[in-house]
Amino acid sequence: MKSTCMMILHLLHVPGLRRFGSHRREPSQPGPGEGVAVERRPPRAGGDPGGQAAARERVPRDRVLRRHPRLRRPRRVRSNVLSSGAIDYGVPSGRRDGLTSAASDDSRSLPPPFARLDRLTELFAAKGFTQDELVTLSGAHSVGRAHCASFSHRIHIHPTVSETMDAQYGAGLQQRCPTDAGDAVDQDQATPADLDNQYYRNLLAGKVLFRSDWALISDNTTSQMVPDNAGNQAQWAAKFVDAMRKMG
Repeated sequence: MKSTCMMILHLLHVPGLRRFGSHRREPSQPGPGEGVAVERRPPRAGGDPGGQAAARERVPRDRVLRRHPRLRRPRRVRSNVLSSGAIDYGVPSGRRDGLTSAASDDSRSLPPPFARLDRLTELFAAKGFTQDELVTLSGAHSVGRAHCASFSHRIHIHPTVSETMDAQYGAGLQQRCPTDAGDAVDQDQATPADLDNQYYRNLLAGKVLFRSDWALISDNTTSQMVPDNAGNQAQWAAKFVDAMRKMG
């Protein structure tokens, strides 16, 4: 599955659920296609999606691009199907859109899979999202796949794996990813096709791929949010819906 259908949850295309909002902009120059999502992509909140402050300098002030309702349906449908109906939400119409879309724009705001919590917090805060919303949206990593190269630094620490990773889980990844060029693997090996709160249980068990995932339990504040989400599917789903609506 590719990670290009909805931004930040480009994610409900399924690699990341988290990229949904980005692809609301019109493409500019053709660029390389996207592969499987491996980075955590901070949401573009409704305040200034796609860098509209700059766009307003180039476009007449009365020109407002509005997203067509039919273009908003796919992400809602995917979230509903992946979560067996637990996550279903409407998206308000009439949001102003950006005018161009370029991979270089996203690359400046995308933390790598080894990002630490302070960097994740900074990038999400720049889009108007709190740490709790960062942790909530990270649950999108319960679906999708990631290339071995994005987490090889955690599984090829001779002679074992990172101390922050479950040893048996890491050994299995070593077999599937003998080199950086190995195949893609499921981000959630327990319920790979379901958008649910299994991600948080995996996180507590040391069974997550990225260092940026583990970063959520490396801090006293966010580490308290993880078991809350792990223990209450309905509560997490409700918060996820709120964060997605905020994303626009």
